[in-house]
Amino acid sequence: MIHFPVHNAIMRHDKLDLIHGEIVFFPEMPVVSIFLIEKGGVMVFSPIGIQVSKIMVSGQVVGIQDLLSSGSWTGLGVAHGPTQLRAIPTERLRTRIADAPPAHRELLTALAAR
Repeated sequence: MIHFPVHNAIMRHDKLDLIHGEIVFFPEMPVVSIFLIEKGGVMVFSPIGIQVSKIMVSGQVVGIQDLLSSGSWTGLGVAHGPTQLRAIPTERLRTRIADAPPAHRELLTALAAR
């Protein structure tokens, strides 16, 4: 796997300061952190990078749907403008979901499929 500086920051659970156009995640890369956008935005492109499928902005969280549905990123995430992200590790969240009652897990799976 190619390691970009952003991956090292994710592993340290730091705040990420990105410039416009920096790649945040790749399709099929495991979701090890989800991101709170504190400033700027993240454009999520289709898996082959042709169309913008989502534009996420300050105050939104990127990655919950991918974490719940497949555990891997389904698109290409690119910083839009100067962007600050707070990486939130998914280990505890995954454990809590696994320990949840079956009906709760089913609800989360159904919500992620939307």
